[in-house]
Amino acid sequence: MRISSTLQAPLCVADKLSDTDASSNLPAHSPVEVTPSPHHLFPPLAPRHTISLADLKLTRLLAEGGSGQVHICINRVTGVRRALKVVPRRRKLFASIKRLMDEQNTLRVLANVSFLLSLDASWSDTDNFYIMTPLYSTDLGDELGRCGKFSKERASFYFLNILIAVEALHVRGIIHRDLKPDNIFLDWDGYLVLGDFGLAINFGEEPSEDDRRWPITYESEPPQPRPPLRFIVSGVCGTPPYMPPEILAQKFYSFASDLYATAISFYEMLLGRLPFLDDDFDVMSEKILYQLPPIYPQDCLDPEAEDLLTRMLRKDPAQRLDLHAIKNHRCLSEMNWSAIENRSVPAPWIPGGDEPCHDAPQDVLVFTPGVPFSMDQPNPFPEFDYISPAVGTEFSQAVWEQPGSEPYCEPKKISAAIQVRPI
Repeated sequence: MRISSTLQAPLCVADKLSDTDASSNLPAHSPVEVTPSPHHLFPPLAPRHTISLADLKLTRLLAEGGSGQVHICINRVTGVRRALKVVPRRRKLFASIKRLMDEQNTLRVLANVSFLLSLDASWSDTDNFYIMTPLYSTDLGDELGRCGKFSKERASFYFLNILIAVEALHVRGIIHRDLKPDNIFLDWDGYLVLGDFGLAINFGEEPSEDDRRWPITYESEPPQPRPPLRFIVSGVCGTPPYMPPEILAQKFYSFASDLYATAISFYEMLLGRLPFLDDDFDVMSEKILYQLPPIYPQDCLDPEAEDLLTRMLRKDPAQRLDLHAIKNHRCLSEMNWSAIENRSVPAPWIPGGDEPCHDAPQDVLVFTPGVPFSMDQPNPFPEFDYISPAVGTEFSQAVWEQPGSEPYCEPKKISAAIQVRPI
């Protein structure tokens, strides 16, 4: 059973500050004229350091929410497709902009890390922020909705993918805080990629293994009372059905919260439902805080998988399994961690075709590009502008000839009021 739209949206205390910038309340803007560059190429030059909407063609809306929209965009010259997140900034409060800047910074830190979403480019204009990332086939939530549940072999493969991604985050001092199938993508080889770092916390330093293992169960000595203060955080944040008890109880928490959410996702993949889901938030909170995850005889769940889930979903984080113990649990004894980490194991399912499988939303909003910044109107967020070296090299192919050289065509002005309709 997938989550209703009411419970699917992540919660964050700071989100109350941004109610006024929901996309449904965006003001109507007058169209702005944008002059695209003519399509005549020089040989590739130095890598580009900037990018704009004039370099891209938007073809399809993938998703929309309170913060903005995600579109498929195509490099007009090379034809490479990517995902473009458009976040209107009109009337945005400082807290909302800060979270977006933090997300962009986290994506930059994770550049070229396997199993984690990377940043291709980001920039802004007078009306919007833009974040461009690789385009993937579908997300794990959509695939779960299509299949209902997975076999133990397929679920275990995905579970290890998620654990590898979580470990890569934690060794860099980052807690995701909103880990769920809807934020995990399937790439074109059938492996998983963890994304959506809008609620992530980046501590800015790499923790030691002991810091990351807190809190854990010790066989011969009592558990540590707490991790170093620099690696704990507080605040209710995440998507309710995947939240651990310590977050709902508004206690301090650390890296263990991501492992709890990973176990909830594993439970959902194996059984096709969420353990504590309820339409009443108060009832669901009581279940998360006090009830054991329900596993019934008719579920026919493997005893080893049941043991792993039960020990990962304990209410007290000090009694849960740590990542090292999870890796060595007998439930995963047939899975080759190193081979999966090196992507040398064939995925249990490979997406077909070359078009994303997402269902496009039916109600499409208009977003209006703003005016590029200039000397007369300087960019208030210059640190948000970024283009990865590989993408800069790719877009260097789109260097246009200047007027006065043949063949040069005076470009026609096009309306920048873009409305993308689902296909």
